[in-house]
Amino acid sequence: MEIGLIDVDGHNFPNLPLMKLSAWHKQQGDAVGWYEPLLHGFPNAPLDRVYMSKVFSFTPDYPYYRYEDKRSILPKFKAFKEITGWDKRKLAVYVLVNFDTTIEQDLERIYTLRDLGFWPYVMVYGKEHTKPGDTVRKIQRWVNMRAVFDTVKDFNDYGQKMRRGY
Repeated sequence: MEIGLIDVDGHNFPNLPLMKLSAWHKQQGDAVGWYEPLLHGFPNAPLDRVYMSKVFSFTPDYPYYRYEDKRSILPKFKAFKEITGWDKRKLAVYVLVNFDTTIEQDLERIYTLRDLGFWPYVMVYGKEHTKPGDTVRKIQRWVNMRAVFDTVKDFNDYGQKMRRGY
């Protein structure tokens, strides 16, 4: 396998999690190197796995898929799917909800990824500050239960089925 590493901090301090991942993959016989977007992305073949690690809390976060970047991101998702020819079982995409987005925007990203042939996987930002009955938690449960997400196509239908005891 070809493995890429991203040190989010970039402060020239050793990133122990990445060092451990690198050592483990090298023991498995994998090729490990730093991820370079221009070398390892479209139109070149993608890496088998990319790890990103952030050790310091004072390093700012740079989300890859901000809602307002969708015009530039969606063509890359389409191209990636075309190049690999993979089906949704191999195409899981993390969707960060509750982070500078509305419920409607989160649902639009989820529906769009599904329509493109990807498996969205919802992660709730600030989950420790939410309650089990909050909408973002219900969205997470609906999407991440793949059998349910595959059969109940609309979040509103999921809510109705849950009230009736699905």
